[in-house]
Amino acid sequence: MQLQFDKKLFFLLGLPRSGSSWLGNVLYAYLKKQQNFEVYLDGYFNKSTYFEILNDGTWLTHFSYKPGRFFKTAGFDSSDDQFRIKTFPNYFPMWDSNSLVFAHKLELLKRTLANTLIKQHPNELTSTESKFVLTYPHLILKRRDTWNQLLSFLLSMSTNSFILNRGQSLAHVEQNSITAELLTVVQYLQMIKKLDELVTVDSNILYFEDLPFEDPNILLSNLGLEPILTKDDLEFFPIKQQYGNKERFFSNIEKIKEIYDTKKIY
Repeated sequence: MQLQFDKKLFFLLGLPRSGSSWLGNVLYAYLKKQQNFEVYLDGYFNKSTYFEILNDGTWLTHFSYKPGRFFKTAGFDSSDDQFRIKTFPNYFPMWDSNSLVFAHKLELLKRTLANTLIKQHPNELTSTESKFVLTYPHLILKRRDTWNQLLSFLLSMSTNSFILNRGQSLAHVEQNSITAELLTVVQYLQMIKKLDELVTVDSNILYFEDLPFEDPNILLSNLGLEPILTKDDLEFFPIKQQYGNKERFFSNIEKIKEIYDTKKIY
């Protein structure tokens, strides 16, 4: 596989528990050094994000699930009134159902001058946004073992632990201590289906099971890129959570299996 970065935007599409946070860090560390990428946006199209415009016309992107966390989206020219779109306040939630809000969000991205990497959960994309994303170079990250992917997601939902950084310990989980919400099971399987539907003949596909978590430079080489990452880069990458067989944690594992098998993954 040879990744191409010939446009200002590059998209990494993957579901929670697919290794996308690790891979996003790897790609951005490379792109900053080799391709002059200036911005990394995690979940730009998520409905839980909102924007604030500053006096100098710069936009800040905030993530509501982590107060205080934001990414500066440098390079937007929002000086003219028409681009500001006066119907929008300077500070607005992105879960507003007004379709103009989402159109404005897409317009912001189209107008950016910065080379930007975006990591996105595909289930957050509208059909319009999906079409836009797929016109740009992108990488789709999947898991072959969707059963363990589902259990990993349910476990993370229960422990509220999706990313494990260096120096942190795995959350302790007792056997049979989790009763998974069955609606969540169905919803996550639908998310897997949405990801599959995004695949086109131009899509580059990478699998979680093939990620060399111990040495990301191996991944860069496999993608046809120069292996230039250093130990300083690796320090900030999340590490793989390893719980072994996760079935033992769920009190309703048979019901989860029934839904998974009946839906034939979906």
